[in-house]
Formats: sequence, C-alpha cells, structure tokens
Amino acid sequence: MSNESALLFFEFINVVSSLENTLNFLSINRLIIPFNEAPNCVFVRNGVACEQVMKLGGITRLTDKIRWKCSRKDCNGTKSIRYGSIFKESNLPIQSLLAIMWHWCMGDSYTLISTKFGLSEHTIVNWANIFREVCCADLITMDLRIGGPGVIVEMDESNLKKKPKHNIGSAWHMNEQWVWGAVERNNSSKFVAMFLPHHLNTNGILIADRRRSAILPQILKWIKPGSVIYSDMCSAYWVNTGETLTNLENIQEVLDYVDPMTGEVGKNYTHRAVNHSLNFVDWQNPEVHTQTIEGCWGSKLKYQFKSMKGVSRELIPSYVDMAMWKSWKISQYEPFERPHKFFREFIEFVYIEFIEIVYIVSQRLY
Repeated sequence: MSNESALLFFEFINVVSSLENTLNFLSINRLIIPFNEAPNCVFVRNGVACEQVMKLGGITRLTDKIRWKCSRKDCNGTKSIRYGSIFKESNLPIQSLLAIMWHWCMGDSYTLISTKFGLSEHTIVNWANIFREVCCADLITMDLRIGGPGVIVEMDESNLKKKPKHNIGSAWHMNEQWVWGAVERNNSSKFVAMFLPHHLNTNGILIADRRRSAILPQILKWIKPGSVIYSDMCSAYWVNTGETLTNLENIQEVLDYVDPMTGEVGKNYTHRAVNHSLNFVDWQNPEVHTQTIEGCWGSKLKYQFKSMKGVSRELIPSYVDMAMWKSWKISQYEPFERPHKFFREFIEFVYIEFIEIVYIVSQRLY
C-alpha cells in the first residue's frame, strides 16, 4: 500500500491543466518511460541496431508535442512518448486518456464520462475494459487464499442473472450466470469469487456447473486448511451415503488435502451449514449463517450490475475479478476515500514494465 496521499479532485485538475504537467505526472509515476531513463534506439541500419541512447525532442505536429529521438545525428530513429505504455495504441490526447482513467476510478458512469469528453460511449467502454483487464492481471501476483486455523469463512453461490418475474420466460434458466464465493467473516475485504463454467446436463441443455466436482476444487484452492466453514445446504457441499449425509470435513479428498504452496498435508475443515429453506440463521447456533457473503454479492457485484442496467455475458468474469481486486486493495478504507485510493493503487501497478508483461501474456493466450 502506498504511503502517498490520495489524488483529490483539485490536485488532479492541476495535473491535467497543461500537457507539461500531465507528462511530468505520467513520467514520475512510470505510466510512460521516465524522462530520466532514456531508452536505447532500436533503429536498424545496414542490419545493425543503433542502440544509442535517445533524448527528448520537441515536434509541434504531434499530439504529445515531444518524442524520443536518437542522439546520433546520422540516425533517424524515433519513439513515441507513449511507447510501452497503456496509452500506446490510442490517438486521443494523453491528457484526455489520463482524465478518463481518473473518472473511471471515481466510479463515474460511462455516459457521464463520454459526455464530459465529447467521445462516444463505445470508446469509453473499450477503455474501461482495458483498465479492468489490467486490474485482473494484477490478481495473478497476489496471494488470495483466505481463512486459516480457527478462522470463520462463509461460502455461497449466487446467480448474477436477473430472475424473471414468476419464472416466466423462454428457457431463462439456460443463460444463468452462477458464481461461487467465500469471505472471512471478520474481514470482508478478504473476498474470493469464481465464475462457474457451463456444462451439458442429462437433457443436453447448457447450464451452470454447480456440481461438487466443480465447486470442491475451488474450496481446496482458495480456503486454507483448518478454516471453519459456514455454508447453506447446497448439495455440492454434501454427499449422500445411503441414509446419512456426510459433510465436507469428512470427505476423503479434503482429509488428504495437500497445500499447493507448501506441500504440507492440511488439517480438516470444520463445516457447519444452515438450512435456508427453514431459516437464515441456525436457531440452535446463531453463529452459523451466511449473511456476510450474502451481503458481499449485493455490495460488490449486483449493485454495480444493476446501476449499469446489465452487463455483457462475456464480460462477467472480468467484473467478478475486478470486484475481488477492489475488495483486497481498497475496501478497508472509508467509503469517501475509496475512489481516490483506487486511482492511487491503479497507477502504482500500471507501470510500463507491467503493461509489457500483460501484453506478452495476452498475445500467448489469445
């Protein structure tokens, strides 16, 4: 976590008030190549790369007014000031791009941002998708396992698709978007959620995979051994063994659990469940409930989807990842501080080296 203060509105206005201030801000925060770390020229002449240190040079016809130019007089090698940055593929003014990033972090609607900058909403949505993908890529570097010996963890599944009134509709259940999630009861910032894939059921219909074979690996992956798990009576958490039900702590796979990070054999989970068809809090033990994770679905995901009037099905996994990232990074702050802290956290890892890594990985994956 950065010790720097959040960038407030009047401070940000000063940053984008001039092109010089904007470029200095981007350079200091490594969103572009720092001015004091000049790159080497890669211009190839007669089959040999120049490799001479470049320098900044002004040119009025460019949007950014300056560019990197080879220091050798007989070399024509140049680089855009945006080279290697998140802005490298865009022709929009760099001040506008930084402002779009700031407003996105503040949580402004796409319509509002497009109106402020005179850009199409499609452009704003594309940039929002890019920013969100970069946040999701940062999750790879984080240890997101929750729980531990004696720590209470609540887990649940939720359908992110709006349910039609009275269940009326043409095969509405075929496009259900189910996610599985878990959260520590005493620290709701430690929240994990995974989009459940789809599979063909016995009738050949594509539905969300909520079977034990799909959910149990998520439990083993994200919840540390020794945790006290509270859940509902979802069939994925229970195994029917004739006349009795055996709960999660007695499943052999869990007993033989091996920690993927340390290689050590883990302890059993302690599993308690509440029957939601009867009550939301176990009347015999009021501590057993899933109210915390139920609240997380609304505050971290569904509220945003509702305010956006729906989200494209293909983008739901990225929004789920984004909710996790924001939960771990900024949810410990007061609500009025979170947008500004979000911007500060965002620019801390959108540095040029990280963008290059994300670009290389995305090229390999897609």
